[in-house]
Amino acid sequence: VEDNFIMSQKEQVNRLILKLCPKPIVQNSTEKSNVHKHNLPISNRQEFNFNTHWLFYRGDVSDAEQIDFNDETWELVHLPHTARLEILQVSNNNYRGIVWYRRPFILGDSSFKNKRIFVRFEGVMQVTDVWLNGILLGEHQGGYTPFIFDITNYVKTDGSENVIAVKANNEDNPTVPPGKPQADLDFTYFGGIYRSVKMIVVDPLHITDSIFANKIAGGGIFITTPFVNASSAIIIVQTNVKNDYSVDVDATVTSSLVDRDNNIVARAESTQRITSNNNIDFVHTMHINNPNIWSPDTPYLYRVLSEVNNGSQVIDALQTRMGVRSISFSKQDGFQLNGQRFILNGTNRGHQEYPYVGYAVPESGQYRDALLLKEGGANFVRSAVYPPDPSFLDACDELGLLVLDSIPGWQFFSEDAQFQNNSFNDVRLMIRRDRNHPSVILWEVSLNESQVSDDYASTTHTITHEEYPGNQAFSYGGNTEDAGYIFDVQNANSSTRGPAALIYREY
Repeated sequence: VEDNFIMSQKEQVNRLILKLCPKPIVQNSTEKSNVHKHNLPISNRQEFNFNTHWLFYRGDVSDAEQIDFNDETWELVHLPHTARLEILQVSNNNYRGIVWYRRPFILGDSSFKNKRIFVRFEGVMQVTDVWLNGILLGEHQGGYTPFIFDITNYVKTDGSENVIAVKANNEDNPTVPPGKPQADLDFTYFGGIYRSVKMIVVDPLHITDSIFANKIAGGGIFITTPFVNASSAIIIVQTNVKNDYSVDVDATVTSSLVDRDNNIVARAESTQRITSNNNIDFVHTMHINNPNIWSPDTPYLYRVLSEVNNGSQVIDALQTRMGVRSISFSKQDGFQLNGQRFILNGTNRGHQEYPYVGYAVPESGQYRDALLLKEGGANFVRSAVYPPDPSFLDACDELGLLVLDSIPGWQFFSEDAQFQNNSFNDVRLMIRRDRNHPSVILWEVSLNESQVSDDYASTTHTITHEEYPGNQAFSYGGNTEDAGYIFDVQNANSSTRGPAALIYREY
């Protein structure tokens, strides 16, 4: 199909524009996100959609990371993108190998001076190396989890050209979960940068990114609801703030809970001194009366507005959607949502790919999948068998679909240390990314249909509660002799059962 694909007139025009002016300025060639909407105060934070004007080459080529590499013949593409158009039944003949992407850009505005600048990738299949201006930023191993690089020390903000280069490889790799050879899979590791990319520009005093901070149960904004009933609720907002200035700073953080009508229903504020090149957590506990409780029948979403002030002005600001709800699992009482027993009725999503585009499904397609499940009568969905696109979870939050969030894994387990460390890292990245979604009620931290060791299972269970302490996190797993004694909730298909609650994930 792709070999006979004829570029549309619009794409031809875009390619000509890029050829004539191969330095699209970020402010003009990308769209700002919604970071300043909904009464979020103006701050030094800017977030840019970085999904446009990538140049693509299928195959490997020498020196493609260099800024002066000749990419004149490469194809102009936009993200999300797949390595090759594939028919629905690929019969394990999908493209497997190296692909390259390059993206020229200019930061010529004074607003980029003296800022911290990051580039965040939501998903690339599956071993990815990233360069900026010929300098290797790092490698990420994992096709379903996000990663982020600080490009501050390598990016040029004087109006000259920058080039970010990405080398992605979706070949079989037994050290990267799922790990099983694609010829033996019932799904496919479609290649490419198939999820969104954005550039984040912040003040040296800023709210950290939950992935980049790399802190256990920390980094970014972490919202929990340890107590909820019909008359009151407790909401805890933990905000991690970094000071990259060369001097100590007295920072004030304000957390505001805002309802659908844009009313502030709770507010907390505190001030702490952050020493140079250090970070600190601001923890705010807010009590609200008569909360609008989130459930599949009433998926009410609040917003938490987080502001960082240096004493004279708002330096950074973010908004985070959240739902007020409580969950519990037990063998005696089953699943309880907001203090009431709730019957889970759902399905596996059955993979995220579509014909031709593979994994490169836009946000509208992610929403459509969630909507079809909801309209079909489901109140529960298993991501099966890897973390879904963030926009799918956004849709579940909005529509009222409960989610079993899964790490990558399918009928493969290895005692290899690198494989297990990558899998443990998948657990941490999944929870850090998805912990604020009210729809997520279970963390599947064993490998699907894989006979894992008790040591592996115990470690992933421990990581779950390290990353999400308190009474609102529940691990789920099976396929180990002691699963019912290790995990909070056990796969009911397991041959042995312990005191844990049971859920059938497939039958």
